[in-house]
Amino acid sequence: MTTPAPGSAQVPTMRMAVEQRTEMLAANPGDARAQRGLAIAHDALGRALRAEGDMPGAIAEFRAAVAMFERRAVQDPAGLRDLAVAQHGLGRTLVMQGTPPTPSRCSGASLPSPRGC
Repeated sequence: MTTPAPGSAQVPTMRMAVEQRTEMLAANPGDARAQRGLAIAHDALGRALRAEGDMPGAIAEFRAAVAMFERRAVQDPAGLRDLAVAQHGLGRTLVMQGTPPTPSRCSGASLPSPRGC
């Protein structure tokens, strides 16, 4: 008997959460809670995919979460913690894949960098 990879049982559930949150946000695009919920769902799916060993899929989900959290942090700096968590997940996954994280791989252009990067 084969033991399933950690996270593999969670992937379908996390995909459904992303779909549901996407629909909720489409119904009310300006809803900050729905925006945050979708970003959190992308982050959770990224963690589940990483646990399953799907690094490209995990990176795509973490990037989606980072992009959404960056947009939110511009509007509400209280969202910076969420952004940091998503960037950490992305950076960790890039390292696990063998790709060193750089500013261009870990963030988008919506937030100015204090170092001008």
